[in-house]
Amino acid sequence: MSKLKFNKEQFKSIIKWSKTPWINGLTYKKNDAVIDETEKINKDWWKKLKEKEALREREWGNKLINMINNGNWTTKVGEGIVHDILIKKGKNPKRY
Repeated sequence: MSKLKFNKEQFKSIIKWSKTPWINGLTYKKNDAVIDETEKINKDWWKKLKEKEALREREWGNKLINMINNGNWTTKVGEGIVHDILIKKGKNPKRY
């Protein structure tokens, strides 16, 4: 049988990420931004915040799959979590 791709802590983190939007990430709207009001002085604050958070999320995802700057990290994380769930259900996944 295959071994798990993620440890227990990573698994929980991925499940939380899948259910809860990344703070100030792609699914956040400008009015919902979590930011200190003093940082909104710059007119490009929203764009810069989104870029910063997108990079943080990407780094988090790449760390999970032990890669650097992989643009397909969401696919790899998704495949890995499905792989682990199938193993936990006693199945034998063939691909990852």
